[in-house]
Amino acid sequence: MKKLARSTAMAASATLVGGVLMVTAAPANADPVFIIKLTEIETSSTDPQHNPPQVGDSISFASDLMQKGDRVGTDAGECVFKKLLGPAKHPTGAKVRCDVTFTFTTGTIHAVGSNRFHFNETSSTFAVPVVGGTGKFDNAKGHVTVHEVSDTKSRLKFRLRSFGH
Repeated sequence: MKKLARSTAMAASATLVGGVLMVTAAPANADPVFIIKLTEIETSSTDPQHNPPQVGDSISFASDLMQKGDRVGTDAGECVFKKLLGPAKHPTGAKVRCDVTFTFTTGTIHAVGSNRFHFNETSSTFAVPVVGGTGKFDNAKGHVTVHEVSDTKSRLKFRLRSFGH
């Protein structure tokens, strides 16, 4: 659903992937924080195995990652229901653990984490820790904030403290 450790703060934009994926560096204490903003458009997904979902059920999804109207990558992930919120027969929400890989031509970003959500929310915002990556994003650390705009569209904001070592 995203980091170069530097001793000086940067305030310019860096371009990766030949001018397609824009990464902005912003000062954050001694180390810069690199920001990547994308729009995620879901291309496929599965439903939980039960209705209402049960602990252990999962959903999987795949999406296109867009930036300024251009497709700059894809993602694929799975979320597993770890705990239901509310009454067992009529849960109001859940705690899920998600594992997502974001793929770009220059490498991948891997995010894994748990979040709570309520079934009746039309939009929600949550953060998932970035735990690694490959290629240009080797050893990525930080988090990705996901703001759900609709059932199939989200705004992603990666905040990375280090990558590319």
